[in-house]
Amino acid sequence: MIIEVSVGVIAVAVVILVIYLISTLRQLKKTLGQVNQTASILEKDTHELLNNTNGLISETRAVVTNVKEKTDNMQTLFKAIDQIGKQMNEVSAFVSKAAAENKEKLGGILAIVGAAMNLVQEWRQNNEKRRMQDG
Repeated sequence: MIIEVSVGVIAVAVVILVIYLISTLRQLKKTLGQVNQTASILEKDTHELLNNTNGLISETRAVVTNVKEKTDNMQTLFKAIDQIGKQMNEVSAFVSKAAAENKEKLGGILAIVGAAMNLVQEWRQNNEKRRMQDG
């Protein structure tokens, strides 16, 4: 009788163990299905992210090239402005000298023009100083 009860208890224990293992395996199957689904979504998102990153790199290269071209163009512009400034400086010096020599003959008009040219010269020098500080 004890053996029969022991065998019955063992049988019940085995049934409970099998039921527990079945539920655990079902839960594991469900979890693996979710992991597989997440991996698929992640793979798709990774491809999209990679494509977007490649596009962003291409756009960045285009912007850098554009900025470089514009910077080169600005250098040419600044050189031209510098040449104009030097020529205006020469004209200003000549007019100032001529105004000083002919001040009595030409009166106040040339003195005013000379003063204006001096203002232009000072303005040019201030711009050069600002450009040197910015550069």
